[in-house]
Amino acid sequence: MPKIDFIYSYNPIDYDFAIDFMHAKVQKIIEGNENQAVWLLEHPSIYTLGRSAVSTDIKNIVDIPFINTDRGGKITYHGPGQKIIYVMLDLKKLFDGKIDLKFFIRMLENWIISIFTHNNIITYADKKNIGIWVHNDNANKKITSIGIRVKKWVSYHGLAININPDMSFFDNINPCGIHDCRMTSIYMETKKCIESKELNKIIKNCFFDTFNFKLDKEYEI
Repeated sequence: MPKIDFIYSYNPIDYDFAIDFMHAKVQKIIEGNENQAVWLLEHPSIYTLGRSAVSTDIKNIVDIPFINTDRGGKITYHGPGQKIIYVMLDLKKLFDGKIDLKFFIRMLENWIISIFTHNNIITYADKKNIGIWVHNDNANKKITSIGIRVKKWVSYHGLAININPDMSFFDNINPCGIHDCRMTSIYMETKKCIESKELNKIIKNCFFDTFNFKLDKEYEI
């Protein structure tokens, strides 16, 4: 059973630092020098544009950074009150050499859906518009964005769960390139606040219910 580390950051992590950290970590995983890893963190307020992003999805230019990145997907917002999950997994080991990227995305989706189930929120994955969604009040609302990159079959980048961010930031863009996309959060759906460390425990436990790994180390950066 492959080993994995869980990494936690409780202060906002600069996006450029996170990208440099992931690139270095992924290279070490490729070389077999470090364990695979899941990193749980938050970013200061930024917009990130994936490889499929288009400028027409920016509705208002505001005084926070717009950063081009090498992940999949289009434009999204990151900021305080949003849990970022970066997944650095060796897909060759995960799939015993028979790599299935679509099934990997389904595994990520099932993992996130189970996290929301623990918070009494019914969610679903949409094949057309990737991410995790809630349906209520006769509307579909996005609660988690997914954007993955793979290098030599090691994944990086990951997922963004809305806990209780300032949702007005999403009004400046077409989130994930979807016009009239309605966004939601754990707080908006439950009217309850969940503490970051409590959510981290749920995320970790649900990960091991979904993926066949052995926990090696947990540490903070």
